[in-house]
Amino acid sequence: MGKKVAIEQTTNSSIDRWVTVAMLWLTHTVSFLNYTSFGTLAPFIKDELNLTSSQIGLFVSVASIGAILVQFPAGVLLELFGIRRTIFVSVMVIGFSAILLSQVTSFWTAIPILFVFGLASGSITPAAAKAIIGLFPFRGRATAMSIKQTGINMGGILAGILMPTLAVWFNWRYGLMVVGVGEMICSIFIYLFCKDPWESSTNHLPLSFILNKFRKIIVRKDILLIGGIGMFFIATQFCFSTYIVLYLTKELLFPIRLAGTYFTFAFLAGAFARIGWSAFSDYFLHGKRKLILLIISFLSAITCSLLGWSSPLNFKSWMILLLTLLLGLTGIGWNAIWLAMIGELIDRESSGMTTSAAIFVGNLGILLGPPLFGYILDITKSYNLAWQSLALSALATIGLLCLLRENE
Repeated sequence: MGKKVAIEQTTNSSIDRWVTVAMLWLTHTVSFLNYTSFGTLAPFIKDELNLTSSQIGLFVSVASIGAILVQFPAGVLLELFGIRRTIFVSVMVIGFSAILLSQVTSFWTAIPILFVFGLASGSITPAAAKAIIGLFPFRGRATAMSIKQTGINMGGILAGILMPTLAVWFNWRYGLMVVGVGEMICSIFIYLFCKDPWESSTNHLPLSFILNKFRKIIVRKDILLIGGIGMFFIATQFCFSTYIVLYLTKELLFPIRLAGTYFTFAFLAGAFARIGWSAFSDYFLHGKRKLILLIISFLSAITCSLLGWSSPLNFKSWMILLLTLLLGLTGIGWNAIWLAMIGELIDRESSGMTTSAAIFVGNLGILLGPPLFGYILDITKSYNLAWQSLALSALATIGLLCLLRENE
């Protein structure tokens, strides 16, 4: 108990807390900038390396596999080396991966680099979540979590603006190299200014004790439940981001620029929603997370169901925009509340391990969701049943939430 009191006292500085949030925001920005650069640079990379569309798609898949596989060891490494060291090495490797990727000459030379990038990127979320759980009291914690999570949105925005511009002005290789060098420099600032509330106690526990503790965490019913909740949420998010532009242009015959504008609005809505849902949970619901996730799931079910009927019912463009924004508010805005709830299921010092275990289960949604959506689309030749499957996914989330007991 004395150690926990000491930790609270050493992290009581509001400046330290918010400087750390800024560094974690920068960390997420760096990571997602690289993730989305694969898409924004795809036309340039595809032409120069003579790749197929499937091979371009595998770029993200390979990185995602690395991010999933690293979750279990990331939880243990956090206990051994601490938050600052873990994030520093991760961002440094992300930057170095971008530099190496700028030099590839074929698809197969890029694959191992992308896998290593995925390993580094996947280590960030557990570390960043543990930092927020340790630095912030219960009231205000989800809000801080949501603010640092908006770095993901910023990474996407920068990738859409910065990378094509550098590729046109110079070439895609130069763009990746510049970004990689910048990210490696960022890792130094992150290491210097990021606060680790448990740094003084890192390395004091034997590896056997940490591994035994982790084994007990990963089989807990509440961890498996919240991981399953995340799996359905993540499946919806990635199905939306993968197929919404195709749906708007191919099914509803929207111009590509209008579809892209709707896509951008949805992600902006998701960024604001992350903060809005979290602040409402912290300051109006006294830290209740489960109710917010139930509301999000209910709205998501209705929105996906209506999107499924939008084509046969000939919805107006403003109605489609409204549904797209609602899916941004729910299908993208859920993340920070979920992460805060994970960290609060067990003791705060174990939040890195609990987050790693839950994210491992949750990230299965990336592997299962989009392919299943696409398979339904291929066999039915209609988006109706595909969108309805996401509505059922939201209802499944509600069922799992009803089984999950929230800590008081």
